[in-house]
Amino acid sequence: GSLITNGSISNNGTFTVQRTITKDRWHLISSPVTDATAQVFENDYLQSWSEVNAEWTDIISTGTALNPAQGYGLWTMYSSDHTYSFIGTPNTGNQNVQLTVSSNFPDPETGNDGANLLGNPYPSAIDWSMLDNTYGAAYYWQGNGTNGEGTYLSWNNGSGQGSQYIAPAQGFFVVAASAGTISLTNAHRTHSVGSYYKSATDTKDNLLVLETVSKGISDKLYVNFKDEATEDFDLQHDAYKFASGTAGLSELYSFTGDKKLSIDVRPECEVIQLGFSNSVSGAYSISINQLNCISKATMEDTK
Repeated sequence: GSLITNGSISNNGTFTVQRTITKDRWHLISSPVTDATAQVFENDYLQSWSEVNAEWTDIISTGTALNPAQGYGLWTMYSSDHTYSFIGTPNTGNQNVQLTVSSNFPDPETGNDGANLLGNPYPSAIDWSMLDNTYGAAYYWQGNGTNGEGTYLSWNNGSGQGSQYIAPAQGFFVVAASAGTISLTNAHRTHSVGSYYKSATDTKDNLLVLETVSKGISDKLYVNFKDEATEDFDLQHDAYKFASGTAGLSELYSFTGDKKLSIDVRPECEVIQLGFSNSVSGAYSISINQLNCISKATMEDTK
């Protein structure tokens, strides 16, 4: 279901917005109604994320308010997939969230400064293509149901494994370039919804997509050549690489300076520095997932 309202909402009855959550994996979630509390997730593991401290904190009190447009981490304790009910007046109108940029990730191997966890506050999807020119990529967590394992997916300006459309009750990260306020409005709402965590990527000219698969999880690097892009990080085109922290998971990325990218858009060039990581010894492969308008690509192992 998807609800888009015009004007104010007079709640003289009971509004219930539901979201089904898959068991045995972490999710990033948010509340689509006002006045919701952690009571919705009683007996589950619910966490908040602090960009300032670069850490997750368990939410213990069921009376803790679930702030509109803020994301949370959730691990359901139900033995099967469970449908949660958010009861209250659906959020509408402007929703503002403060963005912070700290310096707790000086090593790009461990994380990205400015990673703020947001959430879709509406009972409908929001179209991130209306916001990416200002705030850059959206980053999603996709769990695979094995001991909390999974990977982060990114989407920016039509490229990436993530989704253009952020579903109701979906949490997501943005990497702020500077401290300030992000404003979500009714104009960003849409009834178009991709999958809850990811959707397919449109075909692009001059595109190279590399893929590695391990533990049943696909990890991709998107390289796109555009004249209007630069070799440095471009907020409107590129996306950082979020390390998953999953042992034994293969991850691909490229470099711009000391920063790792999951989406790399740059002018045409001959050489791009790639990176590959896996914390467990083994035999792994890298394949071409997509190749458009590029006649030849050669990979050199500089090790």
